[in-house]
Parts: sequence; structure tokens; C-alpha cells
Amino acid sequence: MIVVSDDSAWTLDYLGGYAPVQAFGEIMGKQFYFRARFDHWCLTIAEHDAVNASCGFEPALFERTEAYGEPGEFEASYMDAGDALQFIQQSLVSYQASCNKLVAVGQ
Repeated sequence: MIVVSDDSAWTLDYLGGYAPVQAFGEIMGKQFYFRARFDHWCLTIAEHDAVNASCGFEPALFERTEAYGEPGEFEASYMDAGDALQFIQQSLVSYQASCNKLVAVGQ
């Protein structure tokens, strides 16, 4: 396990591979799954199984998908780990911010 965030709000258990590049970890007690393949990447957060949620078999709590590289090409399949980590961090910060807004509204 690699603790990446300063406040230990999330951990990265795995980042690697090619076609697809994948990452698994946990944020605020929830699982996340990152996958980069073809010309896009996606990060999914779920209550129990983020891989199943990314496939539509379980509800996702949060999902972010963005294009990467040229349309119709395969650049995301061979994404640099540094780029993947940057996209993961940005997505997890967005998720944390959305959770904080929900708490603030509910108070």
C-alpha cells in the first residue's frame, strides 16, 4: 500500500500495467478504480466494488471520464504513471469536495 495524500484520506494499493493502465485504492472508506485504455481514462468510486461499478454492475458513488490523446488512438493504454497519478489525485480531490458540500448542506 502506498499512502499518497498528506492527510491520509486516501491510499493507492496498485498503479501499473499497460492496455489498460489500472489503479486500485481507497478513499474515505470507499474503493476506487482507475482505468486508462484507448483514448480515455475513467475513475470510479463505489461503496463496495469499484471495478463492478465501472462496468455498471453496481451503483457508482462518483465517476469521472476524460479523453486522453488523439481520438480513436491508443495513447491512454500506455499512459505514463505520473500522468495517471495526476488524474487520480485530481479526481479524488473533486470527490472529497463533493462530499464536503453534501455535509455542509445537510448541517
